[in-house]
Amino acid sequence: MKHNIKWKPNIRFLLFLCAFFIICLSRPLSSINYLLQDYICRPAAKPGAKIFVIGIDDKSLQKYGPWNSWPRSRIAGLIELLNSDAQSRPAVIGIDIMYYGSTKDDGPLFEVSSAYDNLVFASELSISSRVHFNADNTYSLNHITIDGISLPQSPLSETSRSGFTNVLLDNDGMVRHYLLQAQTGGNIYHNFAYEIYRLYTERTSSPAAVHPAGKTDIRRIPYSTSPGEYGNGLSFVDVLEKRIPSALFKDSIVIIGAYASGMMDSYYTPADRGVPMYGAEINANIVQAFCEGKSAEEIPLYLQLLLLLPLLVLYDYLYKKQNWVKNCVLLLSTAGYLLLAAVLARLGYILDPLYPAAGSVLLYIYRVIKDYVQENRERLKTLDTLRRYVSPEIARVLLEKDNQAISEGGTKRHIAVLFVDIRGFTPLSEKLPPEAVADILNEYLTLTSSVIFSNGGTVDKFIGDATMALFNAPADLDDYVYRSVKTAWEIIEGSLSLNKSIFSKYGVNVRLGIGVNCGEAVVGSIGAAFRMDYTAIGDTVNTAARLESNAAPNQILISPEIYALLKERISAVSIGKRQLKGKAQPTVLYQVLSLNPDLIIHKEK
Repeated sequence: MKHNIKWKPNIRFLLFLCAFFIICLSRPLSSINYLLQDYICRPAAKPGAKIFVIGIDDKSLQKYGPWNSWPRSRIAGLIELLNSDAQSRPAVIGIDIMYYGSTKDDGPLFEVSSAYDNLVFASELSISSRVHFNADNTYSLNHITIDGISLPQSPLSETSRSGFTNVLLDNDGMVRHYLLQAQTGGNIYHNFAYEIYRLYTERTSSPAAVHPAGKTDIRRIPYSTSPGEYGNGLSFVDVLEKRIPSALFKDSIVIIGAYASGMMDSYYTPADRGVPMYGAEINANIVQAFCEGKSAEEIPLYLQLLLLLPLLVLYDYLYKKQNWVKNCVLLLSTAGYLLLAAVLARLGYILDPLYPAAGSVLLYIYRVIKDYVQENRERLKTLDTLRRYVSPEIARVLLEKDNQAISEGGTKRHIAVLFVDIRGFTPLSEKLPPEAVADILNEYLTLTSSVIFSNGGTVDKFIGDATMALFNAPADLDDYVYRSVKTAWEIIEGSLSLNKSIFSKYGVNVRLGIGVNCGEAVVGSIGAAFRMDYTAIGDTVNTAARLESNAAPNQILISPEIYALLKERISAVSIGKRQLKGKAQPTVLYQVLSLNPDLIIHKEK
């Protein structure tokens, strides 16, 4: 049994961990996780020295008119200008503009594409379904459908390279990933930025282009810059009109693309969640990552959860420690996890920073609920125990006030004590079968208990056919001395009708004797270490018991102390002095004749 009890909390904690991991795998708070992740993974580098973005910006549109009115010869003119000097020409020129269909002005563009071998044009995949996360923190091509590809108009697609420029949006609308390559129609096509990088390595002394490491063809973009840093004021019109010397771009990578909001090629990125980045800059970031060998590998979620597991176990262990210890460990461990996430981000590995905080919060909620359930169970158990002694109302008051009167050892307090007993119970039990005796005893104890409870008293114990009751313990009770005598009177009155019922059933009379006293007593849980009872001890209790033993059938005897306090509120008569057992001197006994309920009730001080 001890073994089972020991392991129950561990089983509950394991169930919590399982539930938490399932919640994490379902990613209910992915947008918040992205927010934290983006902050940790924000760019810390600068634009590559050999990567430039020439933007078709508002200044250029003001000069040449709306983009849809531009002849293709204008782009051809810029390409011709950049390649005009063989000694200072760019290594690669990427044209991040879609050229589909034919126009009247295609000739110049066809000519430059045939004349120069450093061009990469943009193409576009037809994707008919959305990309989704896998459980291991990766995307999968199995979740997207590629219906085909739109290549640049022939002969551009025949004389120059091309790469698709499709943008992958995460669930929160941010651009964090790109598709490296895709297969459609039996052919494999590459990403626009990757084609630029491949051509760059071929035309320079850079190492041969290889695919960066990764589990899938959908990769995370390791942004190097914030929006606007690649453009750096390089306006299309300024370059074309030679206000910026073309020699600036010698042996470099040049990407020509939209740089005005009206051209519908801007997206929000983790590099700066508040400022959109143009597609040409996104491609420049990807190219720079290839050139510098940077990657951003997302660590599988199950590995992250295994990393988080020791923190949760530690926090669960420390939960019952002092608050400052627990909170310090929680803060330090969470801060350490976030620091680890930041360090790994610089090394090219992405952690989800939300889970330490979420795990700690959920664990705290779990422990609060667990403690509440356990406390409520203990409360109900204590309430059930208290109901054996006091009325349900007093039991609830004791629990709500967290009363300490039932603590071990007891406390001294002024109380009233009542003893009630069946006169002649022993000879009565000899005349009747055990079943009848038990029935009589149950009805009698029900009567005494209900009357005691109705007057706010506490049933201390049953001693055979005797009942012991306390008033003003364990909870404070107003007018408790009068209540004790009133209880005795109502028990006698109730016994008259009870006697008629019992006589009709069993042919015997049940009459009661009652003794009531008040004074100081020690009240609390008293007994052995392995068995304790809530009770009262002292001379006050002993005197009440002696009064009850001297009472005649249906007689209520009270002590001089009770009479002195209540003589104006009850009718009582002295029956003379009696030598009570254990007393050195005879005691004057008083018999209660009636109550005076119309008199004002004074509360005991």
